[in-house]
Amino acid sequence: MNKCLYDMEELKAPTLTIEGLDQRAPVADKTLTFNTEQQAYAGQLLQPLHEDDPALRKESFPFDFADPKYMHPVALAQTLIKCMRAYGGVGLSAIQIGIPVRAFSIGYDKQNQVFFNPEIVATGTELDKMKEGCISFPFCYAVVERPTHIRAHWQNEEGVDQFGDFSGFTARIFQHELDHLNGIVLPDKVGKLSWKLIKERGAKLYKKALKLHERHQTP
Repeated sequence: MNKCLYDMEELKAPTLTIEGLDQRAPVADKTLTFNTEQQAYAGQLLQPLHEDDPALRKESFPFDFADPKYMHPVALAQTLIKCMRAYGGVGLSAIQIGIPVRAFSIGYDKQNQVFFNPEIVATGTELDKMKEGCISFPFCYAVVERPTHIRAHWQNEEGVDQFGDFSGFTARIFQHELDHLNGIVLPDKVGKLSWKLIKERGAKLYKKALKLHERHQTP
């Protein structure tokens, strides 16, 4: 999930309040070394899948701690946080960087947490609408209605079961990333005509951002 939600007209990043996460320092900019070839690229920046990649529309596999086929859980946690921060997001699912397992990160600044095999076990009755962005669909923002309070179950990097209650922006990010693990993407949250208009608007925002970038690069 992309963090630039509120002031996109001026291409400014908002001040975010993400509550309920573990307090953790940002990921060190180094590559972890493990024993197997599959784990060798841990901690590196992996490119996000293109928005038209069919893998984004498929349900991700449960993460198997006994036999992690793609990456060691600690290495995957490091990679998710590193990629999330590098691409300017406040949430990132493993499938968005081509790893089809049920895991995602949420975080901003020093608040970073990774959820393995997450699920929502209860939701509150209050709903709220808010614009959401997505790393997989840059410069596209759609208004999505979601519950404001959730109760979740997940496993940490060591495979230990965890439970927690989240509200507000954190609950929204959790639901957005969980959608990714179920093969649900931002265009699925709006009608076809609305998405067409969002894409057109996104193209204009991209051109505006490019001009601003070029202006700042000019001596």
